Amino acid sequence: MRDLTAGESPILRHVDVPGGARPDPGRGIERVEACDGNWRLPDGVTRARDALAVVPEDVPPPDDPAPALRELAERGVAAVVLTGPAAAPGPERERVVAAARSVGPPLLEPVSPGGAAEVRARVLHRLAGALREAVGRRDRLLRLTARLDRHEEDPGRLLRHLEDECDAEVRLIVPGSTTGWAVLDGHRRLLARIHAGHTHAAALSAEGRHVLLHAVGSAPPHPVLAAARSGPWPRGLRDLPALTAGQLGLLRHPMERRAVEGRLWRSEMALRVSILQYLMVGGVTAAVRAAEPLVPGVLTADAGQVAVVECASPEDRPAVVRACEEAVRRRALVVLCPAVDRHVVVVLPHRPEDGAGQGPGGGLAGGFGSGADATEAAELLAPVVRAPGMAAGIGRPGPWYRTARCYDSAIRALATARRTPERIAVEVGGSPLVAFLPAPARRWAETLLSPLDGLPREQRDQLVHTARLALSYGAAPTARLVGVDRTTAGKRLALVMRRAGLSRGRLVDRAVLDLAFQLGDRPLPGGSAGPDGGASGLVALLAGSDGARQEAERFLEPLDTDTRALLAQWVAHDGAVGRAAVALGMHRNSLSQRLERAGALVGRALTQPGSGCHDLLWALVLTGRLPSRIVHDPVLDGPRPE
Repeated sequence: MRDLTAGESPILRHVDVPGGARPDPGRGIERVEACDGNWRLPDGVTRARDALAVVPEDVPPPDDPAPALRELAERGVAAVVLTGPAAAPGPERERVVAAARSVGPPLLEPVSPGGAAEVRARVLHRLAGALREAVGRRDRLLRLTARLDRHEEDPGRLLRHLEDECDAEVRLIVPGSTTGWAVLDGHRRLLARIHAGHTHAAALSAEGRHVLLHAVGSAPPHPVLAAARSGPWPRGLRDLPALTAGQLGLLRHPMERRAVEGRLWRSEMALRVSILQYLMVGGVTAAVRAAEPLVPGVLTADAGQVAVVECASPEDRPAVVRACEEAVRRRALVVLCPAVDRHVVVVLPHRPEDGAGQGPGGGLAGGFGSGADATEAAELLAPVVRAPGMAAGIGRPGPWYRTARCYDSAIRALATARRTPERIAVEVGGSPLVAFLPAPARRWAETLLSPLDGLPREQRDQLVHTARLALSYGAAPTARLVGVDRTTAGKRLALVMRRAGLSRGRLVDRAVLDLAFQLGDRPLPGGSAGPDGGASGLVALLAGSDGARQEAERFLEPLDTDTRALLAQWVAHDGAVGRAAVALGMHRNSLSQRLERAGALVGRALTQPGSGCHDLLWALVLTGRLPSRIVHDPVLDGPRPE
C-alpha cells in the first residue's frame, strides 16, 4: 500500500472518513479488481484478500452503498478506490463516506483524475515496478550469498548489505552474548525464546523503532538476526530480513565446517613447526617420530635439504603452502616459517646414490646445485615463484642433525634469488672458511669450547643448539625457531659466550664462537698441538692459510675499494649502524642502504644479525682490511675482561 500512497509520486490518496478505517500502509497489494455497476466484484474473483476494488466511473453509487461496501469488507479487500461521481465532491461522495464510516472498508481516490480503467492501469504499473524492485533485492542478496560461500568470505557483508537495502540497523545476536542494543534491553526473555528455538520470528516496536527478529539456522541455540527501522516495514522489505536469516543459516554449516577445517589446518601447521624446531636443535629422533604419520618417508632418508620460499606478503603464505605441497607432490615437509612471517620452509629428503657427495664424518660436502636433487627441487618449485614478489632459495644438503646449517644455506641462496630473473637459486658458493683452515684448527675449537663440557649433556646440547642458531640468525628469530621467548634465547647465547671467555656484545667475539662451532663439526686430528704443546692460536691459524686468504679475496671481489673500507669501519664498530655512520660522516639511513647493496653483491644479509656479518668479518681480516689484533682469542689471551 505504501508504494501507492506514499513516496515522491503517489498515485492514490486516502479519503478522509472521520471515525472510519484507514488503510494499513504496510499491507501488500497483489491484485486490482474492477467492480460492476452494483459495486460488487465479478463472480470469477475467488480471492479478494490483498486486492484493491476499483468502482466504475460511469454509474453513480448505489442509493445505499453500505451493503456493497460491507460485502467488499467481508471479502477482505484492502481498500476501495473511488472514481467518477463517487470521487467528486457532493452528496453522492458524502453518502459513500457515511457508509464507509459504519461498515468499512478504507477508501482511496486517485491523485490525478482518471477513469476506472486508467486508475487500474496506473496501479498495476506501479505494483509491477515494486515487484521488480523486490525481485532485484532478492537477486542481489542471493548473488552475494553465493559469492560469500564461493570465496569463503566473512558473512558480515551480508548484514551490511541488508542494512543498505532496508535503511535499517542490523545485528546478529549470538547466544550467550549481550546485545549492546538499548532497543532490545526490555525483550531479553523473547530473545531467549528465539535462541532456544521456542519461537522462530517476532516483530516488536520499542523506543520508536520497528524491530524484526528471526532465528538463524535449523538447530538451537540459534543466533538471532535483528533488524530495526525508524518507520514501519513495507511488505517489499519485510521479507528481506527473513530471507537473509535463511541465507545465514545456509552459510552457517559451511562456515562451521570451514572453521573446523581451519582449526585442523592450524593444528597441523603448528605440528609441522614443532618438527622443524626439533630438527633445528638436532632432535632428529623426536622429529622423525612426529613427522612419520604426517609426511611418511620424508625424514627416514639419511640427509635432507631445505628450501626457503619468500612470499609477497604474510597473507599469501597459506596459499603458497598449498602450492608448494602440490609442487613437491607431498613428498616434503612444508612449514610456515616461525622466524620470518613472509617465509615458507620446504624440507626435502636427500638420498645420494652410493654415498656420492658425502664429506668427512658422513656429512654432505658437495654443493646442492651440483646434484640431481638440486635441479629437481628447483624445477619443482619454479612454478611457485612465478607470481610477483616471490623468490626461493635452495640450500645445500646435509644430515638431519645439521638442518640449521641447511637452513642457513637456503637463506643465502634466497638472497641470491632476489637478484636473478628466475627468482630461484641454489646455494653453491665457495667453500666455507673452515674448509681452508689447517687441521690444528679443530684442536683450537675444542679447547675454546671445553668450558662447556662441565655442563650436564642435556643442558649443554640445549645451550649449544640455541647459541648456534642465535649466532646465525639473531636472538629473536632463533626464539621463534626453537619455540622459546626472545629473552631465553639471548640468555642462552650469553651464557655460552661467557663460558667460552667471549662477550655477546662484540661482533668479532660472536664470529669467533660461530667459527669454533663450525670447526667443531670437523673430525679431530690425531696430533696437532702448537709449539708449546697446547692448541695453536686462531690468528696464527688464519695467517697460515693461503687458501682461506684466496677464498676471502674471491668473496670480496664484487665490492669496490670504497665499499670495502666502509664495511671495515662498520665491522670495527661492532656492526652498530649509528656509531659507524657518525665515524663515516654520513646519515645512518644512507649507511643502511649501502650495507643492503653490499650484502646483495656478496650474497649475505648484512643489515640483520647473523652469520653473514661473520663471513664478511673474516674476509676483511684475511685480506688485511681489518687488523688481526681485533680478534680476541680466549685460548691464548684468556677470557675477555668484563
